[in-house]
Amino acid sequence: MRVACVNISHMRMKCELTRNTDVVGKPAVLVDRTKARPVLLDGTPEAGFARGVGLSEMRSRHGHLIELESDEPFYRSVQEGIVRSLQASFDRVQSGGLGTVYVRVDGFDQLYGADNIPSVLIESVETHLNPRLGIGPGKFPAYVAALQSAGRESTQVPDGDAKAFLSPMPVQLLPVPAIQKLLLKKFGLGCMGQVAALNVWDLQARFGPEGRRIWELCNGIDREPLIPDRQEEAISKSVEFPFPTASLEMLFLGIEKLTERAFTDAGLKGRFVQKALISGKLLRGEELWDASFVFKRPVSDARNAAAPLQVMLANTEIPHLVMDLSLTISDFCAEPQVQLQMKGLAEQVEPLSDVVEKLRVRLRGKEPLAQMVTVEPGHCLPERHAVWNPSLQPVNPPVPISVREGPGHVPLYVTLKRVTLKRKTVRVFRIDNMWKVNDNWSMVRPVHRRYYDLVLEGGIRQTVFKDMDGAGWFKQSYS
Repeated sequence: MRVACVNISHMRMKCELTRNTDVVGKPAVLVDRTKARPVLLDGTPEAGFARGVGLSEMRSRHGHLIELESDEPFYRSVQEGIVRSLQASFDRVQSGGLGTVYVRVDGFDQLYGADNIPSVLIESVETHLNPRLGIGPGKFPAYVAALQSAGRESTQVPDGDAKAFLSPMPVQLLPVPAIQKLLLKKFGLGCMGQVAALNVWDLQARFGPEGRRIWELCNGIDREPLIPDRQEEAISKSVEFPFPTASLEMLFLGIEKLTERAFTDAGLKGRFVQKALISGKLLRGEELWDASFVFKRPVSDARNAAAPLQVMLANTEIPHLVMDLSLTISDFCAEPQVQLQMKGLAEQVEPLSDVVEKLRVRLRGKEPLAQMVTVEPGHCLPERHAVWNPSLQPVNPPVPISVREGPGHVPLYVTLKRVTLKRKTVRVFRIDNMWKVNDNWSMVRPVHRRYYDLVLEGGIRQTVFKDMDGAGWFKQSYS
């Protein structure tokens, strides 16, 4: 069995540096705060991170230490992407844990050429992850070979030479419990060649059945099979919210929109769904959040899928405002066998659906009907009070308007768009009210506005605001 091991060192930190480019070249550590005490997972070279060092010690070393929060869902998604990329070129791929993937490469010499297989494997992984590659007669020799390689380079162990290759390697690389590796070192067995020279029965007498496995691994014999990950077929849809939100009503609308799109996908025709994954990007540092769900009974339509997903969402704690929402449905199956029910109200005709479909065709795919849904009625920004379903666009969005202002940004003239599409500039008769709105945390960028409740010539009432960050003037009713 010829196996390749694709290994990515410091994968968590490399993933973080791709989305926190301002951290590159600075002392930073990756912290897991899900435990009772913060645990350091990794660090940048500038931080001088070492295993066993605590957060307080790292803080004392660096006055401006950057602390990044661990985001396991994000790292898993990157790992899954690597597996999918390798599956596009090789049929037997197994994830070996975060940062490690095994690939059966025997049989691909004629397809890619024996000398080209390493480059095909390396090119399947994104450049910034800087993967290293090892190829050998089994998963363990391939893994050790990968550890000896530099970034984007490969080390190959020829068949029959695995024992000699592993001989100088430390026993700490063995995939066995730490206590057993500690015992080996206590017995003066620091490298695999020393273990391989022993009698297998002596090792079995001391370590039990695991002793034979240790002896075989040190001799380059790896009997562990490579069990390919199933290439799971899935359909993914996503929607971006007009503003970051934690409103359940808005999230429910997002679920309805996503299930409608996913269950009308041509790839799902005639099949049922058993599993769903909901994920979203959070406003805080653009972290990823996700939640998985298994349907009690396979579903084949959006209505039956949306309801349980909404219930799950209502009972899930989301740590911050959500910027977008994604739905991935998978684990497809044929129609399940169910007991038939008596004929009754199920056969109701809905002629309105036919009318809506005809209107949709005439409008070239645009949604002919919309429902106004209140999402955050008490928010200081009017556009967040309500949205249209299913487009999820604000009911009351700011509309750019031309305003001639005087000293202190006071509006003097307002240009209105008339029914005839001609524009008319109207003088401001009086200002009835003026107020400021500041929102520094619930939007992607801080919002600073100054609203004016105006009475124009002719008795026309108009509410306008100036974006104090320089975006201009807008009209928007404030209620």
